[in-house]
Amino acid sequence: MKCNCCGFLVKGKELICPHCGDFMKPPYLLEKRVNIFNWFTLSVHSLSVIVGLNLFLVSLILEILLKNTLDNFTYHFYPYVFLGAFLILYLFNNFILKAHFRKVLFLKFLLIFASFCALLLLSYNPVEFILPNIATYQLIFGYLVPLFCIFVLIFGIIYYIAKKKFDIFGIIINCSIILVISILDFVFSKIQFGSFSIIANSISKFICEFSFGITLLITFNALVFCVLRLKTRTNKE
Repeated sequence: MKCNCCGFLVKGKELICPHCGDFMKPPYLLEKRVNIFNWFTLSVHSLSVIVGLNLFLVSLILEILLKNTLDNFTYHFYPYVFLGAFLILYLFNNFILKAHFRKVLFLKFLLIFASFCALLLLSYNPVEFILPNIATYQLIFGYLVPLFCIFVLIFGIIYYIAKKKFDIFGIIINCSIILVISILDFVFSKIQFGSFSIIANSISKFICEFSFGITLLITFNALVFCVLRLKTRTNKE
């Protein structure tokens, strides 16, 4: 087989040329390489990530300039620009456009969510009210984290049913991570220091407890299915 880019002869059915690194077969859109000013080449996927990071940095610089220029400017929009840009990239790269690297979807989504929460805590004072009567830490631990756990679990169920493949190792790892996050959030909801509590709102407490219960239920059943699947494979062998 001959490489279309450098002409190197490859034995066997290789997907990537060992000489130049180009694809032996026509690549998917995200895997196509783009020549940047004849300096270097980048895949469309890598280029999209760089564009997302630049959008985030531009919003951060713009916010700093507005704060130093306008006395009454108290808005923080760069965390939301980060979330919006990388969520759009995540959806396009992993679901809308075809690619070979649609792996570790949960870990990618978890990284985006954790980065967004960290940016919120860095941009706002932890006790500053983002919404009426809801401080930053209350929004994160009382609403965002438990709703994130529920969303990921429900989406995971739909994804695996639609995919019609049972990834035992992936399910065990993902469910374990979600369970740990939900347990920590549930513990935080019960912590009190005198009159101060991390989650004081009754609605957020209910959401935390509901999320913890749903997480326990789904993860328990997922682990049972994994054990049954392993037994089935063992019996077949």
